[in-house]
This record gives sequence, C-alpha cells and structure tokens, in this order.
Amino acid sequence: MARLYYPQIRRGSLAGGKDNGVDIGEASRKIAKLIPVEIVTAYAALVSASLIVKWETLRFPLVYACFVICWGLTPLYLNMVADAGKPKRNQLIVGGLAFPVWAYLISGHQVVPQFYDPGLATILALLFSLVSALIPMNRN
Repeated sequence: MARLYYPQIRRGSLAGGKDNGVDIGEASRKIAKLIPVEIVTAYAALVSASLIVKWETLRFPLVYACFVICWGLTPLYLNMVADAGKPKRNQLIVGGLAFPVWAYLISGHQVVPQFYDPGLATILALLFSLVSALIPMNRN
C-alpha cells in the first residue's frame, strides 16, 4: 500500500483546451496525505506534553524544539515510506511546506496565542490546499 499520494490521472481539458491531466476533486484527499499522520499525531502529543511541563521556563523552548524536530522529520519520514521507484521529490518538498501550515492550524492557539487567528489559520490551510493541488505529485 502506497503511503505517498499519487493522483489518478484524468484526461480532460481546461477551458482553453489544454489537457491538465489532474482531477481537481482530488485536492482534498491530497492534502490529507502530504503530512504523515504519525508526525501530526506525535507533534500534537509532544506540544500537549510540553505545555504541561512543571518548569514554565522550559515549556516554550520544548514546544519550539518539537516543532522544528517534527518539521525536519516530515520529509525524512516521507522519504522512508515512499515506494521504491516511485517519484517522490515533489512529495518531500510539498510535505515539508505543508507541516508549518498545518501545525499553525492545529496548535497555533496553544503555541503562539499572541499570533494565532483561527480565520487566518483556515485561510492559510485552504490556500495551501488549493496551491498544492496544482503541483504534480507523479513526477520526479
């Protein structure tokens, strides 16, 4: 079972007659596979645990360390679970870019409450979903 996202090619044409070969309806399924669920789950648990550490001065350095570590692990993890011979470069890049967007969405209110805005988090996540839908995942 493939762990990375490879869209099914749909032959069709845009209004200008150009063949795009991409099913736009796949965008929602695509974003769900860009970040490994293990990384997101671990990040959420690590942030929650960091925020209840007894020593207050250690809390936010731990949170930021968890963020950086999980962000760095995202492309490494995607590389490890990729099927041999399948293209993965675009997956690694987009997955790495997706992590901070989704981290802000799921933990921004805890980690950076002074900079968190739920509307902004939603807008960023939706825009990222739309833009990432334009990136071919079945090349390179």
